[in-house]
Amino acid sequence: MNEATTKCLAKIAHLPDDADLATFGAAVDDAIAKFLESGLDSNAVRRATAQLYSLADKVASGRIQFAVKLADEFRQMPERLRQDLAEREERLRARAQGTPSKIPGDPERLRRGACQRRFDPLPSPDELADPATAAEASERLCGYLTDGGSIKEGRKRPNGHRSRTSVPHLYAPAARKGRPGNAAADELAMWLAIAYCEATGRNPPRFCDRRKPGPFLRLVSEVLRMAQAPYIDAAETVRRYNEQRAAMEP
Repeated sequence: MNEATTKCLAKIAHLPDDADLATFGAAVDDAIAKFLESGLDSNAVRRATAQLYSLADKVASGRIQFAVKLADEFRQMPERLRQDLAEREERLRARAQGTPSKIPGDPERLRRGACQRRFDPLPSPDELADPATAAEASERLCGYLTDGGSIKEGRKRPNGHRSRTSVPHLYAPAARKGRPGNAAADELAMWLAIAYCEATGRNPPRFCDRRKPGPFLRLVSEVLRMAQAPYIDAAETVRRYNEQRAAMEP
């Protein structure tokens, strides 16, 4: 967040002159990022998975010129996707060793003594970028990014046959429609309150009246606008936050 935007938000929030604006701006930036990730997480993870698979498939097929780009995308993948792949690696390792997975509630947990299977670990970014190992590493990555596949029939040709294309099933959350909702907004209000507290040393005022909005309500409203979520009722969001805050205080 640039200095001008931070000063504008500080003015909206009525921060005192001695407030730490650098800390405040960084905290608001982080709050917005968490809000967007919370609301769009599934779709973002699916897009990142599809992008990674597309690049990995190209490199595995011999198009090594995409190896460096694949390695960069792999390094910058969303944290949710990184966690999902790490958990899948743990499940596959446990299955290969015939030992129970350490992941609670894992449907793939096995009893000791189960048959062992080959285990291929996730590739590293260096393996994906190195021309000598890129093809093999990309093939391994494709296995982690997909969960089987299906055959899709195309148009009928003049000879009566139809073209057939293999369509991978991505190992990713199902795409969903919609926008960040109340749960994400409630968390945003909490993080903005923390940002306010870190910058001023005190909690934001509890006053909340949509007819005469106070500083914190105006701050939440402006941040929701910046996050392209003006459809969320800022006054209701702050009211819910105040109720949660009151319930937690002795």
